[in-house]
Formats: sequence, structure tokens, C-alpha cells
Amino acid sequence: MVAGAGAVATIYALFTDTEVVRKLAAPFERLLVTPAHHGSNLEDVDRNYGNVLIVWDLLFGTFEPEMAPVRYELLININNHNLLRIALTE
Repeated sequence: MVAGAGAVATIYALFTDTEVVRKLAAPFERLLVTPAHHGSNLEDVDRNYGNVLIVWDLLFGTFEPEMAPVRYELLININNHNLLRIALTE
């Protein structure tokens, strides 16, 4: 059962890392993490940790609503094209 819950959370996380659907209906937007909550701009690096439920970020004070469009970038340039090294060192 734990493995099943982990699998569901992982599949749901794929949805939160997309821009296909930005917002959901209001009740879901207050309960679940959505792509609108889960972007990562440099100024929001230490915010919005939740994977499925946004209530954890609200409870621990780490929730920050997104105000600007998401910019996709690396915090540190890796200067490497070896996929194995990238996956295991960062």
C-alpha cells in the first residue's frame, strides 16, 4: 500500500511539472499542489516544497504564490554533458 501511494504521488508530480494546465477549480487549488504553485524562479527556490498537498506549505509557512512567469534555469552551471555524472553528482 505504501509503494502504491508513492507511485501515485510520483505520477501526480509529473502533472505539477507541466504548463499544460496552470490552474484548477478553486477547491482543488486550495488543497492540491498545481503547476501554478510548483514553478521555480530563483527568488522562490526555498518555497513551495509540497508534492501533492499544498496544506504542508501553508502549515509550515513555506507557501509563496507565484507572481511572475516561471523561468527555467540552473542555479549552478554544471559544465558537463555526461548524463551519469549529472544524475549522480548534483
